[in-house]
Amino acid sequence: MSEKFLIEKRGLYYRPDARGYTGLKREAGRYSFEEAAERVGPNGPEGPQDGMGMWRETEAPEFSSACAWDLKLVERTRRKTIEACLEEVSRAREQVIYSGVVAYVDGVREGHRRSENAISALFDKQI
Repeated sequence: MSEKFLIEKRGLYYRPDARGYTGLKREAGRYSFEEAAERVGPNGPEGPQDGMGMWRETEAPEFSSACAWDLKLVERTRRKTIEACLEEVSRAREQVIYSGVVAYVDGVREGHRRSENAISALFDKQI
């Protein structure tokens, strides 16, 4: 898989297909190097003159430099909520697994007890 890039213009990331802007990396479009270079490419002797640049996807910050503070707050709250939900689901899953193991062990124990009683009954009849 080839490396992907994010395009930033005046502090905001391009959305997919260059349809608007966002301050959030997760909502930003991913472009091949060629696509990004074509859009950002030099447009003057000193390079880009319109506040454009590109980031490797792996190096781009989670929030663009001009991302609004309230959008950052909402995004951080969203992430914390998702993380808390994942932790709770994980805890519940572990509890279900533990309960299932306990129930299985109890069932095996009960089966062994019945087997022991049956064997004892056979011995009692023979004596």
